[in-house]
Amino acid sequence: MKSTFKTLFYLKKNEPKKNGHVVIMVRITVDGDQVQFSSKLDIHPDNWDTKNSKAIINKQSADKKENLRVSSLNKTLDEIRAHPINQGENSLIL
Repeated sequence: MKSTFKTLFYLKKNEPKKNGHVVIMVRITVDGDQVQFSSKLDIHPDNWDTKNSKAIINKQSADKKENLRVSSLNKTLDEIRAHPINQGENSLIL
């Protein structure tokens, strides 16, 4: 029997923060069983690529600090993709 494993990141748009940012959520699916949790990371929806589940740099923005933060977010998301069990306070149990 073939086992499946998928990690998906999505935005929790229904609860924006005062600065307009929303939380990046993580959904892990193993053989059809899903677990969802907060990544404890946030981003402005304009800086999110839904199709690729990645943060994108706003090329029109002159805010270098925000663009650096977006680049750092992608690095963190890649680490979660590579090692989802090691992230967070508890082990993932499906």
